[in-house]
Amino acid sequence: MTTWEKISRAALITVAAASVLLLASCNPIALRTDLERAVRLATARLDTPVVAVSAGGYHTLLLEQDGTVWAAGDGEWGQLGTGDMSDRHDFVPVFFGATAIEAGPYTSFAITESGELWATGYNSSGELGTADRDTRYSFTRVMTQVELVSAGKEHTVAVRTGGTLWTTGYGEAAGRGDTSYYDTFEAVSEVSNVIAAACGDDHSLVLTSSGELWASGDDYYGALGNGESDAAVFTQITTGIDGIAAGDWHSLAINSSAALTRTGYNSSGQLGTGDKDTDYVFGLSPAVDTVHAAAGGSYHSILRMTDGTLWASGDNSYGQLGLGASTEYLSFTQVIDMGSSCMSVAAGSYHSIVLKADGTVWASGSNDDGCLGTGDITSHVSFVKVVP
Repeated sequence: MTTWEKISRAALITVAAASVLLLASCNPIALRTDLERAVRLATARLDTPVVAVSAGGYHTLLLEQDGTVWAAGDGEWGQLGTGDMSDRHDFVPVFFGATAIEAGPYTSFAITESGELWATGYNSSGELGTADRDTRYSFTRVMTQVELVSAGKEHTVAVRTGGTLWTTGYGEAAGRGDTSYYDTFEAVSEVSNVIAAACGDDHSLVLTSSGELWASGDDYYGALGNGESDAAVFTQITTGIDGIAAGDWHSLAINSSAALTRTGYNSSGQLGTGDKDTDYVFGLSPAVDTVHAAAGGSYHSILRMTDGTLWASGDNSYGQLGLGASTEYLSFTQVIDMGSSCMSVAAGSYHSIVLKADGTVWASGSNDDGCLGTGDITSHVSFVKVVP
């Protein structure tokens, strides 16, 4: 580190501390936490294992073991939480004290150990739940007692303590009963004991502790799996489900036998059925029966199998499948180069992120805004290690 860098970093720490202490008389307990957060971010190093990854439309979030959230990619709408609108081509620290993260198309969320939900990014439809429509460029505290969150294009769903479901934003996708727009989280009564949620562009999926899959929103191209009907409130679709994921206009569900079921738009083979036929109800994907986790992008899907291998299908125009070329695939195909130590997967609009068992992070696909975190804007057709 140069002398100038040392001076700059010291100045940043001093300014951060002074800014927080100036308000100490208002809420000293909360502000001690904010002070710690400011100092930790100013001195952060990406040197402990990454434990979670999330991909937004054109940005990526990483969660480090020590609770630091790192972001890279498109920052136009404040989704990076850096305080400005600039893109970042390298991962930069943006939040400290998180235990979970979520990247929406143009938003980002962090959940703390105490259950606080923090949000940043685009907010024209009330999707941040901040009781207004103002876009945020830094993380803002929204509500408490939150266990998990999932974000769509104009809506967000959160699960609070006890498995209750709370939503904000575009009413139909949020299961609020109409097509109005809401700017605060409110409880949804139709479904309870929720343990997982996944949002597409304009639809939502939730999973209950008893394996019931419920959905709400616009049924563009069969995304809900209930035929061809929109659902303004959460409606039960099927049972016997262990895991869920949503792409822009398609949905993926892992059943209790670890087989993949799917429905929705299939213009590029993102359902992995060997054709491009859109489905309007959930059906089994052929020869995909040992699935542990799934992720859906705009027009592609990626799977982490029970043996730790990675499989992908769909649009590959930017190399987002990581198969070494930009050829479209209509069936799930193993990404041989990724071996058998994949732990979790995330899909952005046109990029894919994989976390391996050793804490390393790998990325493939479009990198126009720097969302791969490689330090440049060069896209990749094969997975490259970006952390450490």
